[in-house]
Amino acid sequence: MLAGARAMMPHARIPRPVSTPGEVVAIDFGAALHGDETDTCSSHARGEPAALPREPHAMVAEAFAAAVAACRRGAAGGDVHRAAADVIGRAGYGQRFTHAVAHGCAPQSHEPSRWDASSAAPPRAGRVLATEPAICFGGVGLRLEDDVAVRPGGGQSLNRAPMDLSR
Repeated sequence: MLAGARAMMPHARIPRPVSTPGEVVAIDFGAALHGDETDTCSSHARGEPAALPREPHAMVAEAFAAAVAACRRGAAGGDVHRAAADVIGRAGYGQRFTHAVAHGCAPQSHEPSRWDASSAAPPRAGRVLATEPAICFGGVGLRLEDDVAVRPGGGQSLNRAPMDLSR
């Protein structure tokens, strides 16, 4: 669990065991089964979110949905990235979206393939991508990540965990 701006730092060490009330935390986890690994992350507030995060969180959720829909056979990896980037850019957070929208997942949770704006190769049908649009602003990191199976008509999110901000 990473809190505040550190929520945007995958694989960072936890500097303290708890967050403060209202602080946004990122919970990043995975599992391994029969040689395949998963990679999932969601952002939640401890109690009522402080200040501003509800609207940007809804926008990141919309960007996630757009990226999932773009995970279809024949679409270039850059198309998946741009689907999320367009939503984030229209909301005025384009400068805050600074990393690739997805990476390969299964058999390893972090395969070397990255899907960013310059990715020309299409993800093949049946491939699993860890899809994760994220932004950081004003000391808050918001990231939603799930494993998405590439399907002919659009991606299929493989996780059923809630991604809402308040828990």
